[in-house]
Amino acid sequence: MADPLSILFSQVPGRRASIGAVTLDATVNESHQYLANVTTHPIESGGFVTDHVYEEPREVTIEGEITSSPVIFFGNLGGLSDRRIEAYDQLVSLYKTRDIVTLVTGLKIYTDMVIQSLSFPRDQKTGGRLQFSASFKEARKVSSQVIGVASEKAAADKKDKVAGNKDLGRQEATNATPAQEEKAKVKRSLLLDIIQ
Repeated sequence: MADPLSILFSQVPGRRASIGAVTLDATVNESHQYLANVTTHPIESGGFVTDHVYEEPREVTIEGEITSSPVIFFGNLGGLSDRRIEAYDQLVSLYKTRDIVTLVTGLKIYTDMVIQSLSFPRDQKTGGRLQFSASFKEARKVSSQVIGVASEKAAADKKDKVAGNKDLGRQEATNATPAQEEKAKVKRSLLLDIIQ
């Protein structure tokens, strides 16, 4: 049986498990997954293996509980509202709006996480608790930058490209050589074989 304090509170002192603004009363299970893709092609001897492996976005799955009466040692007990229903509404809203959330777990604080799946199992033993399972995936962000090109350089590049395409005027048609005719026959034959 797990130590009750490790279920009720985060392993890091002063930090409670949370999903965005939703604070959990209990984290029953956490799964932290780090994946990497490795090339299936052979790597040249002496090459850098790291050039052929890249990390997938991190994934975290949490099974937790929220009650109507949270355990609070310091501070007031809050209002009389039903925290379970409020937490349910907030979690569903985060899922539907696909908002990026900060996820506080017993091991690490994850930023830029998105809810991939969300479930709320209920049975006769659930009582006044909201049980849920949520899986998250990291949403990676990048920054783009626009760089201006000097107008003189752009004009020179355009001039070079245009100079390479000279108009040769009207040209007389020439007959194909026997070698060119033979090559064209072979191509037609192969094409017909493919079509049939």
